This record gives sequence, C-alpha cells and structure tokens, in this order.
Amino acid sequence: SVAAIDTDTVRFTLKSGAAKQAIFRTGELPVLPKHFWESKDFETSSEVTPLLSGPYKIGKVDIGSSITLERVPDFWGKDLNVYQGRFNFDQVRFDFYRDQSIAFEAFKSDEFDIFYDYTAKNWAQGYDFPALNSGKVIKEAIPHSIPSGTQGFFFNTRRDLFSDRRVRLALSHLFDFEWTNAALFHNAYTRNLSYFPNSRYASSGLPSEAELALLEPFKTQLPASVFNKEFGFEQSKGDGNIRKKMRAAMDLLKEAGWKLDGKQLIHTETGKPFEFEFIYRQAGLKRIILPFIKNLERVGIKANPRLVESAQYKARLDNFDFDMMTFVLSQGNAPSYEQRDYYHSDLVDVEGSFNYAGINNPAIDALIAQLLQVTSEREVITIMHALDRVLLNEHYIVPNWHIGVHRVAYWDRFERLPEPLPYKLG
Repeated sequence: SVAAIDTDTVRFTLKSGAAKQAIFRTGELPVLPKHFWESKDFETSSEVTPLLSGPYKIGKVDIGSSITLERVPDFWGKDLNVYQGRFNFDQVRFDFYRDQSIAFEAFKSDEFDIFYDYTAKNWAQGYDFPALNSGKVIKEAIPHSIPSGTQGFFFNTRRDLFSDRRVRLALSHLFDFEWTNAALFHNAYTRNLSYFPNSRYASSGLPSEAELALLEPFKTQLPASVFNKEFGFEQSKGDGNIRKKMRAAMDLLKEAGWKLDGKQLIHTETGKPFEFEFIYRQAGLKRIILPFIKNLERVGIKANPRLVESAQYKARLDNFDFDMMTFVLSQGNAPSYEQRDYYHSDLVDVEGSFNYAGINNPAIDALIAQLLQVTSEREVITIMHALDRVLLNEHYIVPNWHIGVHRVAYWDRFERLPEPLPYKLG
C-alpha cells in the first residue's frame, strides 16, 4: 500500500517476503502533485507544461523544434552538498532535428554548442572543417564505465527452426564482426562477448569457485562450455574470407540434422529448406544485415530481410511474431527485476514481455531468483557472471558490438573535470 503521512512524507508498505530490490524500485517512482494533475487528462498528449520540482523549470517550448529550461533561483535543494557545483547555467536549450546529418551541419555552423556523435563513419571522416582545424571546436572521445545494453540479433527459440542450440551457434559463427567493424564501422567498436558489456557484470575467463557453486546443480542441463571454456568466437582477418568459420558452422548444422542439397540447406528428416525472415526497423541497419545474410547463403540458408515500420515492429515483437530481429535490452549499474523481465521462463508466453528470445531455462530462472534476494554487491557480481555465462553459451542471440567512450564535439567555451565521470557525460 501507499499512504501520504504528511506534506513531506510518503510511506510504502511492502508485502511480507518482498525482494529487497523492491525498496529501490519504490524509491524510483516519481511523486506527482495531485492539485496540479487532478483537473487534467494525464494520459492525453497535450501542450500542458508540467509542474516540476527540480533546479530548472520549463520555459519556452517550440513543439518539434526546441525546449528551453530556465534555472529556478530559489530551488529548494541548492544548498545541499550533493548539488554543489551543478546546475550552473541560467538557461539550457535543447534543439530537435529530424536528421542526424542536418543536426551536424547546424553544429558546424555554431547553431548549438555540443554535439554527441552516434555515427562511426561521421566520427571518422566528417570533422575536416575550419572551426575544428583552428581549435574553435574540440573533438573528444571520453571514456566511461556506463554498462552497454544487450545488443544482438535475437533468435525466436519458440520457432522449431531455432530451438536447437547447435543451429543458433552455427549462425553466430557466420556473422563476420571483424569485416563489419573494418568495412562499415572504421574499427570503432568492440565485439560483445557478454550480455553486460562495459560493466563489472561481464564474465571472463573460466568460472570462479563461487560461480561454480551456483552452476553445478544444473551441470547436466547446461552446455559443457559453461564450465570448461572461455566464451568467444573464432576471429576472421576482416577480409571477408570466413571459410574456417563456415566449416565450423556446417559441422554444427550437420549434427543438428541439416545437409546441403545443391546450394540449399535442407533438413534430413523433413526435407524442409532452412529459410527464415529477419525483421528490422531502421533502414540504416540494412548495410549491416545484408553481408550477414550473404554469409548465410554461402552455407545454403535463405534469410529474407524485411524493413518494418515502428508501430508494426513493436506489435510483432509484442506477439513474438518474428524469426529473427535486432534489438537492444537496456542494462544498468544495479541489475535487478529487469533481468527477470528479459530472461525468465514465466514470461515466455506473456504478450508484450521482453523475453523476446523465448528463454525457458531452469538455471537462468534459479540465478535470477537468487539475484533478487542478494544482500551484498559481491553476491550480485558473482550471480551476474554466472548468469552471463549461461546466456552466452546457450546462444540466444548473435552478439553485436559496443563502444566504451562518449564521442563528443563541442565549441571551445566550456571546461570539464580533468578525470571523466565514470557513469555519465559531465
């Protein structure tokens, strides 16, 4: 239950047996002023300027173009230690652009001050302009420790085609990251070898004794590689030649009951061809997906790429109406219930859940249950490492890539801390 005790206090009463992380989750809930919202339709998009309680209030709004925040001079928290040295600008304006390239041209013309670059090609090739060459604009890659999301090509294991782990591993071999990184990304990215890249929760090497204690009860149900092999993929030279990886893929596919019939891969028992649909919603991903699909064709697999508009894409994901798709599951510094949302068997058939891969694994369920009851950070790290190993070795996704820096350009009118902040851009 929730009760307002007085004007400054809200009490949350949790059910007996509630996980400790529930305390943190309740603390994340925004408290909204009843007197302001009770006369307004909260669920309808409108031009109502919300009442805020932070150091800034909303000033001028040009819908679709910009929003200006104005500093509140008598902000209630201005003297608290945690806020010292922050909120130094009287006014902050955010400009919105429909296209990244147009925004970059506006930045080069000094239309705004700071540009966060999301495009590897632009970062590598787009900064030969007078203001940067003269030092008026600074280009900087600022390292950080912000956990990257779980990004990959997701198999829908509810489909018979992808229910076999060996098949999923075979297809993973055929994604040539080294060529993709060199040819398309200017070697800007690092291959994901964890579901929790760029974080202390990423597993590495062989499991520790503490991890083994968590994993041993499920030894007969898990791949041997969880226990005796460091996770990784055979690296190519980046020249497009992946014959060794193709041989490994074909060996796995043969074990799983597939064989080449001419140039087509068919199942030895059913005679059905290996064919599936790969959906995506960002047109720019086509240049990444198509080389992967060409590699699949080299072993007789036909993958049909389909660009789907955003609303339909969400509807198809909500109903698990896909064979393979691309997605990023958000990760943070305090793993908790979201891991259950992503990977627990209870959510395999729940419409709209985030268990897109259709994961139904007793070991994963047990690790998540333990994660929700931990009492120390050391326990969290150990459980997350064990969970990472199981997820990786079951090959529910073809892992993609991440970057551990902020790619930022800014006009030379600011200072920042000499040591970068580990968990945010500052």
